[in-house]
Amino acid sequence: MLQKQFGKKLLAHLYDANPNLIIYTHQSVASILPGLLPVHIVETGDVINAESFELEFFGNKHAIIHNLIPQINNLGLMINNNVYYPGDSFTNPERPVKTLLLPVSAPWMKVSESIDFLNSLNPSIAIPTHDAILSDAGKQIVDGVISKSIRTNTKKYQRITSPLVI
Repeated sequence: MLQKQFGKKLLAHLYDANPNLIIYTHQSVASILPGLLPVHIVETGDVINAESFELEFFGNKHAIIHNLIPQINNLGLMINNNVYYPGDSFTNPERPVKTLLLPVSAPWMKVSESIDFLNSLNPSIAIPTHDAILSDAGKQIVDGVISKSIRTNTKKYQRITSPLVI
């Protein structure tokens, strides 16, 4: 199942275009990439210094989708003790978060969980992520609901509207 959830061809293209690319990943992903790309295996609690970036990994398991679907591994990532992305979970890093990349939609969640997570972390900035299954109208609804539900000192909830170029 995991093999179908990410693009091996895209990863290979990125590596071909960037031969110094370093991929940090969980053992479960690394095990399906043998020979395809060089990878560095990381686990919960690991801290990696990669040039000007300090990468710290959190969590362990993907959020439960349904009790009939086995849980897979998941790692959240804190970059430079500043930007935090929990991946497919709501793992609290148990430290201040300045910029939160906030999952707002997925088969495993409801928007109330996203709101509770945002309010529990109290970041300065929250950027909605993990919303590929939403239509444009769905994104507007989710953004409106979350914006109206911020009960902390979060100063900004803002969607990135320009595509990132790799």
